[in-house]
Amino acid sequence: MVGTLIEYDFDVGLEGPGLRRSNRLLGSANEGPAKVVNIQTQLGRRPVFAAGNTGGDREMLEWAHAVDGPSLALLVDHDDPVREFSYEGSAETVAEVESINDIGNRSGWTVVSMARDFDTVFEPDPTNQPRPEPAAEPAAQVPFTRAG
Repeated sequence: MVGTLIEYDFDVGLEGPGLRRSNRLLGSANEGPAKVVNIQTQLGRRPVFAAGNTGGDREMLEWAHAVDGPSLALLVDHDDPVREFSYEGSAETVAEVESINDIGNRSGWTVVSMARDFDTVFEPDPTNQPRPEPAAEPAAQVPFTRAG
């Protein structure tokens, strides 16, 4: 898995040298063309398998699908409002002009439906506690900023 890189700061404190996680990105957010660059930088090769669920994954899925030889570009469609959430993931930093699901279907990617293709989304709770009702939309992701 390749994700957004976070910068660290080196300092020498009372307990000796150490690293402290910052709240600064190292490079760009891991969406769109930056994701392809990050994969190449961190892995050193084109992937033959890539999975995504938002418009920010488009370039990565296109790149993996265009490899010479066998490949798998997998797009997860979150379309099950009963067992999970029903939403089309959107990119935070990349402008989208077309539905990622439409792009995936047209491009020949494997599009997996949470509603149709998953027998089980979440295993039953062994304590028999009821699951909370899903929110209308997934919770916003809050960037991690705590040092340490």
